[in-house]
Amino acid sequence: EYVDDVDLICFFDTYTQDIAEYLIKKGYKVFAPGFAEYLERDRWFGRQIQKKAGLDTQKTELITGIDALKEYLRSNGNVFVKINTFRGDIETFYAKDLKSVENYLDYLAYKLGIRKNSVEFVVEEALEGVEPGYDGFVVDGKYPNYGLFAYEVKGTGYIAKCDKYNNLPKQITVINDGLSDFFRQNKTRSFFSTECIVTKDGKSYLLDPTVRSPMPVPTAVQLELYDNIQEFIYEAGVNGRVIDLEPKYKYGGGIALD
Repeated sequence: EYVDDVDLICFFDTYTQDIAEYLIKKGYKVFAPGFAEYLERDRWFGRQIQKKAGLDTQKTELITGIDALKEYLRSNGNVFVKINTFRGDIETFYAKDLKSVENYLDYLAYKLGIRKNSVEFVVEEALEGVEPGYDGFVVDGKYPNYGLFAYEVKGTGYIAKCDKYNNLPKQITVINDGLSDFFRQNKTRSFFSTECIVTKDGKSYLLDPTVRSPMPVPTAVQLELYDNIQEFIYEAGVNGRVIDLEPKYKYGGGIALD
């Protein structure tokens, strides 16, 4: 009931692509991931975009169904298994070989029921290295003057340094820059984060992009860290302008207490 009375409509989570794109076509001003959310939601699609952008891309296979996944793991190991599209049903897990995960796969088959052989899995080689990431924004393929260079250990904690974009490690910005055309073509105006792995030879591989507000810690940090985050989002969504962010702090962090 308020849609016609506001300057800007914002979406900060995923699974909002259809309504966001509809509103944009109707002439409303929108700050949202839009179509670009598929970069995160459809991992196989995301890997194809990564490859098309000329970025280093890990060996990735698309496998349909538990039975096919078991067959693949009989002769392939040291991989990460991720579910495609339906995040939350199954968390990413490591498979040393079939034997090490067979009981878990049997459990998944029971949990998925009649879907067990229609669910798509994305299977990726396990790479060794450090796992940094970027937390910030993207506006029509452009990135603001400041961003966060961060490390996260799931379930333990998060720590980030705020620095000028041009000072961020190139292993982080090379991924952002490689995806810039994709975001420009899709007029993406959103929070944007990455998790990547940097190997000993200095190559950087995108693991998971987050084209939405990254919850809970990175967003909480950004809301406290920047003095003008509301103005930034407003100008990005209404006018497509990338105004300078004004950081108050140099570092941010969070600790998992539960």
